[in-house]
This record gives sequence, C-alpha cells and structure tokens, in this order.
Amino acid sequence: MGEGALRSPPSPELQLFSPDAEGRFLERPNRFVIDVELDGIRTRVHCPNPGRMTELLVPGATILLERAQAPVARTPQTRRTAYTAAAVIHGEAVVSLIPV
Repeated sequence: MGEGALRSPPSPELQLFSPDAEGRFLERPNRFVIDVELDGIRTRVHCPNPGRMTELLVPGATILLERAQAPVARTPQTRRTAYTAAAVIHGEAVVSLIPV
C-alpha cells in the first residue's frame, strides 16, 4: 500500500442468523413455507425467501432453522410455524434464505 492509501479496518464477522436446529428438506407446498423432517417428524416451517431456489431446495438438503420469536397460534395476528428456514447447505457453502 502506498503512503497515502487508507487501510480498511478489519470487518467484524456478519451473523445473519443463529440456527437452533437442522432439518432435511422434503417439499415446498407454496412460496412461503417448506416442509422439513425435524427429529423424524414432518414439520412445516416459514420460508422468508419467495424465490424459486430450485437448485438449492432439493429433497434431502440440510436446512438450518431458527426458532420463531413469536408464539405459534392459529390466528391472523400471529405466525403459524415454530421455525423459520434460515439457510440451506449447498455443497460446501451455507446459503442464506433470509433476504437482506
């Protein structure tokens, strides 16, 4: 670096999510939910990314899940799933499903 060049400070690690569980992708009934196998049980989780993602969401893919902050209930004001799909493991990469 030259004498007048500015050095960028080291950037802190960016953490987009804190996974609470891992599930195995089963299917995507619509753009906002996916079905995963979690502890041997078929579980419906929220998918925050409405994009198609057909190359990522393939049967058997590992999905990293975050537990929902809001309570689960069957009313229009609250969410209906206990988890949000935060990321998918694709090869060696962790691909975020949370739009930023």
